Amino acid sequence: MHERTSSVELRDISRRLVREELAETLTGFRTLLGKQHWTPENVGVLHAYRTLMAYLRTGCPCVTAALSEFAAEPPAATAAAHALPEGAAHLIHEASAYAYYGLTLLQIFGGHSFERRRGVAALRGRAGDPHALAEARLELVLSPYSARAVLDEVRRAWDLPPVPAPAPLTAIPVPREERCETHQPG
Repeated sequence: MHERTSSVELRDISRRLVREELAETLTGFRTLLGKQHWTPENVGVLHAYRTLMAYLRTGCPCVTAALSEFAAEPPAATAAAHALPEGAAHLIHEASAYAYYGLTLLQIFGGHSFERRRGVAALRGRAGDPHALAEARLELVLSPYSARAVLDEVRRAWDLPPVPAPAPLTAIPVPREERCETHQPG
């Protein structure tokens, strides 16, 4: 990873590593979703995944805001009006929880002053220990809903606001957090 980032900084290396892992995992979710029966009315879900993966691969500043929105409200192309294929909703919630996990990793390890923030988080108990992130990852295997509860605790310990759990699935616009030359030229 050092060779690919040309950096020895935890912040730079972790950002690249987490983005690549998220892109690969969300590609897997998209592949699983692709096996469902989609219609012209609800196929926007697959497009939303492809868009998010593009943000992850380019590494632009938009990725944090896009992940946050995806984690809070996974795209489902107006699911209220157009039913999702059977089994798709659960996969979408799993992918949303995984995006929440990735967002948390990016914000913890990819932020400034990691050692100082780690010390503050450690004072807040077990949830402030980086090992709690490994527990959250294991929880993702069991349930996206219980994993969110673990991630909420971790985020509070690290002074990160919890991202609300998904409401009923609806289409969302991709947000812009900062000026981004890739997605906001000029």
